[in-house]
Amino acid sequence: MLVDANTTLLQEKLKMDVNREVANLEALERREAEFQQLEERERERAREAQLKLQELAAQELKERVHLERELVKQQQQNLLLFPAKDGYQVA
Repeated sequence: MLVDANTTLLQEKLKMDVNREVANLEALERREAEFQQLEERERERAREAQLKLQELAAQELKERVHLERELVKQQQQNLLLFPAKDGYQVA
């Protein structure tokens, strides 16, 4: 009878140990999945930031080209309004 009780206790302890290990593994898997989701969100944010930077750079370049064109137009108008005299050209 004492042997049966001891065996039952050992079986219960073994079940508890197994259940604890299963719970630990499940928790580890959840943390791993959460970490992967976090990494994916960070990668997505980085992609979005990179796209935004590219858009800003493209817009800046577009504005710069526009300003340079305006400058050339203004210089051309100045040449028409103030033609070169005596062999000197006004810039």
